[in-house]
Amino acid sequence: MLFLAENKRRVWCAANVCGNRARVARHYSRTKA
Repeated sequence: MLFLAENKRRVWCAANVCGNRARVARHYSRTKA
């Protein structure tokens, strides 16, 4: 999700999504292993 109207919101959304995705992937990999 990208919000061109608000740069701040866009950065927050991007950071949140990326962080959440990386954390989930790491947790999944760790649990599987």
